[in-house]
Amino acid sequence: MSKERVAELIGDPDFSRLDYTKGPKEKWLGSTWTYWLRKRDSGVNVYDPCLEISFWTNDRAQWIVPSNIEGLKEKGSPYIWGGP
Repeated sequence: MSKERVAELIGDPDFSRLDYTKGPKEKWLGSTWTYWLRKRDSGVNVYDPCLEISFWTNDRAQWIVPSNIEGLKEKGSPYIWGGP
């Protein structure tokens, strides 16, 4: 699914970041969007229900990870060297 389609379905993310490999020869892997479904206070809390969607450099979703959301399971897989 494309970033555009994800935004159409669930809106703009609460947080977005670009993802890179580590080391002297950094390589752009893609980006990750985070959606918080509920926050207990103004800071980040690992127990808050959230959804993270990682996108390849072609802006296609490749890993969807729900946290603290009953009944949902992760789909896809983390970044793999070499890209899609």
